Amino acid sequence: MAGTIKKLADGKYQVRFRDGDGRQVAKRFKLRKEAQNWLDEQVAALVRGDYVDPSASKVTFRAYAEKWRAAQLHHRDGTADHIESRLRLHVYPVIGGRQIGTLRRTDIQTVVTTASKTLAPSTVRLIYSLVATILNSAVMDQHIARTPCVRINLPEVVDKKVSPLTIEQLEAIVAALPERYRAMAIVGAATGMRSGELRGLTLDRISPALFPRGLRMPETVTITVDRQLIRTRERVPQFGPPKTPRADRLVTIGVSTIKVLVEHLETYGTGPEGLIFSSRVGGPIERSAAGGVWQRVAADLGLPARSGWHDLRHFHASLLIADGRSVRAVADRLGHADVAETLRTYAHLWPNDEERSVSATEAAIGHLSA
Repeated sequence: MAGTIKKLADGKYQVRFRDGDGRQVAKRFKLRKEAQNWLDEQVAALVRGDYVDPSASKVTFRAYAEKWRAAQLHHRDGTADHIESRLRLHVYPVIGGRQIGTLRRTDIQTVVTTASKTLAPSTVRLIYSLVATILNSAVMDQHIARTPCVRINLPEVVDKKVSPLTIEQLEAIVAALPERYRAMAIVGAATGMRSGELRGLTLDRISPALFPRGLRMPETVTITVDRQLIRTRERVPQFGPPKTPRADRLVTIGVSTIKVLVEHLETYGTGPEGLIFSSRVGGPIERSAAGGVWQRVAADLGLPARSGWHDLRHFHASLLIADGRSVRAVADRLGHADVAETLRTYAHLWPNDEERSVSATEAAIGHLSA
């Protein structure tokens, strides 16, 4: 495919050639040199196999991103909402109206730089990752030949160590929560279950079955954590799979927590499909509603602004670590994807065993120096 360059009556030059599908493509230029350069680029792209139909690259970033967003099937509770808000608030105002084929590295850097003025580095990196994913998809869909996400300068993320709630803070939170939410907080602190796992807990996931007060109370019961409460794109609460395959687990609780559950059930009963924790109107507790309740209590108690139900998970992990549990045991109890996640989050909470290491070494080989 050589293509042709023809000088038109108005003095401009028209390029005509056929693409890999045999479709004729035409474009005009003021100078013959520009026309020849463009034709050479198209021929080279066809040879390399990365030719892109010029009309395909004219779609705006917003239009393509919305098409991409609608095609995603794997987003869990809250993820789709985060994606929508990040695009709407931080990406579309900068590049949403631009034709996707005109985006350059500097445009992507502008998105990052603009977001960095008001957002935390970790959030900025999530926004960049989202933009990069969308543009990589555009490459695969042959809207652009290559992604402009190259050598983008990203803000450095400084790891913030988890600071677990103290027992005094936990007691204050439980006392300040609306009565309907207190049992959920206690169970969260006693199990390390995630918010969605707590809100999705049903009576049939507890074994043996709970008895009313006054009858025999088991010393322990086992909670099967094999699903969580999520929300569909239509904002309808429903059961979904755990966060990761290893989040599917069994968690055992003791007498005091069992009593809390029994008292809660006797007071409020169960919600739809046997939900143990339900809203004031008897329906599922949505993530935003639970978060709002916690935030109001946290503000009244002077807790950090980013405090949330996940703090109960950190509290539980700190109890296990203080009691000498291994990294593997903590990871299994919390349902972490792997022990690396446990160490990244909680390594600083394990005690320094240097003195014990010295003692063990002396006991084993100290006699060799005698």
